[in-house]
Amino acid sequence: MNKLIRILIHGMTGNIGGLETFIMNYYRNINPQKIRFDFLCVNQRPAFYQEIIDNGSKVYVVPGRRKIITQYRKLASIFKENRYDGFWSNRCSLSGTSVFFKIASKYEVPLRIIHAHNTGIAEGGNAHQFCGKLLHIIEKSRIEKSATDFWACSSEAGKFNFTRKILQLATFRLVHNAIDSDKFKFQKNICDNAREELLLNNRLTIGHIGRFSFQKNHNFLIRVFHEIYKKEPNAILLLVGNGKLRPKIETMVNSLGLNEAVRFLGVRYDIPNLLSAMDLFLLPSKFEGLGTVLIEAQATSLRSFASTNVPSEVAVTDLLSFVDLQKTPKEWANIILSKSNYNKIDMTEKIREAAYDIKAEAAELEQYLLKRIEHINGK
Repeated sequence: MNKLIRILIHGMTGNIGGLETFIMNYYRNINPQKIRFDFLCVNQRPAFYQEIIDNGSKVYVVPGRRKIITQYRKLASIFKENRYDGFWSNRCSLSGTSVFFKIASKYEVPLRIIHAHNTGIAEGGNAHQFCGKLLHIIEKSRIEKSATDFWACSSEAGKFNFTRKILQLATFRLVHNAIDSDKFKFQKNICDNAREELLLNNRLTIGHIGRFSFQKNHNFLIRVFHEIYKKEPNAILLLVGNGKLRPKIETMVNSLGLNEAVRFLGVRYDIPNLLSAMDLFLLPSKFEGLGTVLIEAQATSLRSFASTNVPSEVAVTDLLSFVDLQKTPKEWANIILSKSNYNKIDMTEKIREAAYDIKAEAAELEQYLLKRIEHINGK
């Protein structure tokens, strides 16, 4: 196939999170001379907007569901005018999915991919969560009619978002949240420089990367760290990310007298360096589609601990341990400290063997997309 393939990607937000990082990893490593990606966003420009524009891709912003008529008209105009070969929608929930796929189908986009990235409804009050779950269930029964392909970042994400029938289709596919393993390769000089820059000295450095949200479970994380701090007064916790629950966590840190021991670093672009500076990594999430940051942490040779609610397939090395959220913060602390002594080594080959290296995975996905579109158009 010599024709340039054009695919519209949906799902990016203005925040730099796991989903945005996943999309950009593939965007940067798929040949733009063969497949060109444009972006469709709701209410706001995507993270990495300038990079996307500089690379010659288009960005379309449409209003949310509160302006459903305007949204529908803008979507219809985008699909009608561009005649895309593919539509790739990345979702943490299926709620509100139908309208995008119905319009893509109406304007005869041949390849229509729904890509599942989570195993729970993200956040909100009881009423919000109830409505979110209800809409998710409704869409789950509908999506087969308008999508052609069904992708997931993990087996658990597939089960949460798709019916058993879909999971048995030839068009269901697991797509790994691959990373640049060379970028995250452990190097002692980088580790030493990062620790010096952060003034960590000889302190036991524990880290967490994630937005401040219900899903990431910062409340429990702080209580675990508090127990660690009681045993190791030199310990320090680095919190990377932002979110609407950050003020509540800051208040909690203050009430526990942990101000000197907990640092709120906000959104950062030097994640490999920050991971290198850490001794231990914690992710006590209530749910995760996969937990890509754990792949990054393992690639950096970082001893990590995650809740058993995180899919087990994220454990691509023996550096990752799972702990049940039913255990107390004190029990978590004891488990973590019992495994805190270890040597950091190069884990690059382990990441590649587990099929989480972006160069190999992007090349494979590129060929799959080219062949899949050729097959559909050949019918």
